[in-house]
Amino acid sequence: MSNYAGRVYIPIGYYGVAKIGIVMAKPYIHAKSSARRFGGKPEEYMEIHQLLDSSKGTIADNRHRALTHNSFFLSVIIEKIFGVTITNSDGKEVSTREVAEQHVLEDYGGKFIPTAQDFLQGIPFEPWMNNGKDGYPPSFKIMEKKEKETIIIIKNDDVDAIDKTTEENIKKMRSMTYD
Repeated sequence: MSNYAGRVYIPIGYYGVAKIGIVMAKPYIHAKSSARRFGGKPEEYMEIHQLLDSSKGTIADNRHRALTHNSFFLSVIIEKIFGVTITNSDGKEVSTREVAEQHVLEDYGGKFIPTAQDFLQGIPFEPWMNNGKDGYPPSFKIMEKKEKETIIIIKNDDVDAIDKTTEENIKKMRSMTYD
């Protein structure tokens, strides 16, 4: 064990370190951890860690991790966005996937990297998920209640404004299909 900035870290092998008793929360903290593990400067890893935590803007609790903290996102999306490797300022070639895996492992106390299935199987299947055939998602219902005057629909870079003040226009909007 080593002590860093008053916190105890326990090595967990290949993936770096896990914090005991505290939560990894800020991208910069993850970036500093990446710089310690892979070399270079924290700033060189910030974009990866910011992307992983960007889903906090959708929901402000740990459910945000369902979008980015899973093996699918780490193995497919991270490498498509950042490339398979980056070269840090020490001249070392670093796997972007390993940087992202380290982030997720730190967030889960070094225990595991969940799959997308782990998150998705916990979500009840709702009728609207079946190609929109029956019902509407909760966000649509909220939008429908909040928006009283106009709703904007974007279709293939065209914007159609629909006056929502009459029931007839609401029916038109619901009957529109988009490819």
